[in-house]
Amino acid sequence: MQFASGSRLIPVAVLLLDREADRLLVRSREDLEAIAGQDDGEVLQAIFAELATTAAEASGNEILRNYEDTLSNTLRMTVRRTVPDAASQEVLDRLYHAYVVQGG
Repeated sequence: MQFASGSRLIPVAVLLLDREADRLLVRSREDLEAIAGQDDGEVLQAIFAELATTAAEASGNEILRNYEDTLSNTLRMTVRRTVPDAASQEVLDRLYHAYVVQGG
């Protein structure tokens, strides 16, 4: 996921779908206020907190479809990509480092 700040798109989170279990793994930045400002940072924190709660309870595929259909221009989903490895916290951490920390 990316946050639009002016003309820049800043990577803020990675969502990893475990297709077999239909569950969504989520990892987001912890410095959202630093990159988005206090007001937007607080909103983003609330969105990701809600997403983490929902991901623990609902269909991962449905969550992704809903976000793809409803997000605004400020918070954007990138195109889905297939990962050859089985979904796990280790894979999520590796993708987070590659796409958020290093900027993809």
